[in-house]
Amino acid sequence: MIAKIRSHITKLLRDAVLLRAELPEVLEITPFQDRSPRDYGDLDQDGRYVLFEDAFRGAPSEIAVRQSRYLPWIREGVSASGGLPVLDAGFGRGEFLRALRDEGIVVRGVDLNASSCASLIDEGFDVTCRDVNAYLKDCQEAEYSAVVSNSVIEHMEPDDALEFLRLATRAVAPGGCVVVETNNPECAFALGQFWLDPTHTRPYHALTVTFHLRSCGCSRATVTYACPVSRAHRVPGTHPCNYQEYAAVGFKEGVG
Repeated sequence: MIAKIRSHITKLLRDAVLLRAELPEVLEITPFQDRSPRDYGDLDQDGRYVLFEDAFRGAPSEIAVRQSRYLPWIREGVSASGGLPVLDAGFGRGEFLRALRDEGIVVRGVDLNASSCASLIDEGFDVTCRDVNAYLKDCQEAEYSAVVSNSVIEHMEPDDALEFLRLATRAVAPGGCVVVETNNPECAFALGQFWLDPTHTRPYHALTVTFHLRSCGCSRATVTYACPVSRAHRVPGTHPCNYQEYAAVGFKEGVG
C-alpha cells in the first residue's frame, strides 16, 4: 500500500515538472507525410469529402461498434410500428446501414454525397442522393419506424436543424423513434476537433436537441454520452464534458 502511494506521488511530481516546463517558441508538425498528392487524383468535391472522412472520422469498424448501442432503440421502434422500415438520414460511409441490414431490419438511406450514394448502391442498398430535409418533406406521415442521423445535424443552420427534427418526427410512426448523434459542445476537446471539418456549421447542445424532440411530439427523450476523452483532458467526476459526442433519442407519442 505504501509503495503504491509513493509511486502515485512520484507520478504527480513528474507531471508537475512537465506542466511547469516552458513551451517552445515555435511548434512545427508535418501531418499526412504518408500521403502523396497523387492519392487525391482527380476527385470531385464529394470524393474528396469521402477521403476526408476516412482520414478523420475513424475506421468504419470502430464507428460500427460505437453505433451498435443504438440498435436496442431501433428494435423497439420497429416492434412498436409493426415492422416499418428505418431511414438512415445522412448515412455517410454506410456503417449504420450495414449494421441494420445485418440485423435483418429493412432500411433506406438518403445522403447528399453522390460518391457515397454510388458506393452504397453498388452494395445493394436502397439509397437516394438528395438533401435530407427535402427528402423528408416528400415522405408520408408515419412512414418509418425510426429516423437516424449520425453526425448530420452539426452541418445544419439552426432553422434547418429544427426543421429536420420536426420532419423526422412526422415521418416516424407512433411508438417509433428519432435518433440524433452529434458532437458534444460541453466537451472542450471535442470543440477543438469540431472545427477540423470545414462543412460543420455549429454544434448543438444535448438539452437543445432533446427540448425540440419533445416539442415536436416525442413523449420521452434520453441522452447517452460516448467517446470519453483521454485522462489528460478530463475534469474530475462523471460529467458530460468528459465525452466527445452524444446521441439523443426521442420516442414518438402514442402506440402504432
